[in-house]
Amino acid sequence: MSRWLTPQDVPNDASSSGPKVLAAGLWRCTTSSLQIAFEELLDPPFRPSMHGTYIFTSMPLLKLCVRASQETSKEKRQEMVRQIFSGYNASSDYPGMAFADDLMEMYPDMKVVLNKRKSAEAWRDSANGTLRFFSTWKYALCCGLIPQSYYHWQLFHQYERLAKRRFGEDIDIWSEDFYEVHNLWIKGLAEKHGRELLEWEPSMGWEPLCEFLNLEVPQKEFPRSNDAAEINELKPYIVKRGVMVWAIVVTVTGGIAFGARWLSTY
Repeated sequence: MSRWLTPQDVPNDASSSGPKVLAAGLWRCTTSSLQIAFEELLDPPFRPSMHGTYIFTSMPLLKLCVRASQETSKEKRQEMVRQIFSGYNASSDYPGMAFADDLMEMYPDMKVVLNKRKSAEAWRDSANGTLRFFSTWKYALCCGLIPQSYYHWQLFHQYERLAKRRFGEDIDIWSEDFYEVHNLWIKGLAEKHGRELLEWEPSMGWEPLCEFLNLEVPQKEFPRSNDAAEINELKPYIVKRGVMVWAIVVTVTGGIAFGARWLSTY
């Protein structure tokens, strides 16, 4: 079963004082490959590294991320963010990209990497071709009776509302403009907090990343993870599961209604 659906055994680090490195670029910016690099290949490894797959398969974390996205009080939100990242030594993908401002303020020694695609257009096509489906009303209506799916949809919905508060009501989180404005936001945050920022693309490989983190370059190729194929293979399964739940609900409801009507005739 996919790591996007099955709860994972996260090797929580009880000694962790918070993330040591944040890959602050948007989802679909080599985030899974960076997670593998942080967790398995760097020495010492930044294990575990927060990633969307840890969130999407955990109902407590899903609900906490939704609440944190809704919370406008910085003090209350940062307490939620601290809970989300408790025991994690790194982050790539969501939710780190969404709460980069809080994380930079909360963890002054954390290194910041801005992981990017070749272009805004490349990011737009990738994001729209994979993740956007889970933000749609079609997905909510089809699969919303399943708690995990409902909170998946809520996560995207509340992140969009957070982005509109942050960047303006006209922002479309699946557009080229959003990619550009998010990256400018990260650069501005790094400057505000006096952080050195590494702008990194997958074609750059290990060397600049390891130099930035003061680590030796691993004697192996940089990891390549193809989440796009896995996500798109999952969509029919998830929709089928949602339709089956609806069929059960309709059948049971119809049976109860028929039984009540039949009993009323006697």
